Amino acid sequence: MSRRSKTLRVRLLKYAAWCSFLLFAPHATGSDASGTVRFHSCKFISRYRLDLTRYKGRALDKSNVFVVPNDWVLEHEKGWMAVEGMACAGPWPGDCERLVESRIQILRVTHRWKRHRISGNFAVEFQGGRKLEGSFTAKFKLPPKLTICE
Repeated sequence: MSRRSKTLRVRLLKYAAWCSFLLFAPHATGSDASGTVRFHSCKFISRYRLDLTRYKGRALDKSNVFVVPNDWVLEHEKGWMAVEGMACAGPWPGDCERLVESRIQILRVTHRWKRHRISGNFAVEFQGGRKLEGSFTAKFKLPPKLTICE
């Protein structure tokens, strides 16, 4: 192999490594909590379910589940919204207890190829009076089958 072809090969490998880093690097945010957003129902006021499963890098004993309105509200309402909230142990709709108060504020919805995300702030008050608040980032999870709402 000539010296020129080796140099070209090294450059291509560096370029490929850089591209793979950009494509597959974890989403870096300064958020306190992370989780997923899933389709919940065809109702306007309860279209999606936001599940926050990690807080400050640690898995929560009970995930915080918020019932979130439809797409239009997510993208245009920037103020705090009072939403239905639950603390659930195990997979939803398992062992859940209602939260005394739950609010979310959607700051950003991004639509990138196969990487839809939502980010914002949340505040909850549990039955015992304990409060939890912070910022969140969540990935959209597609439903396992096509759902058509009429």
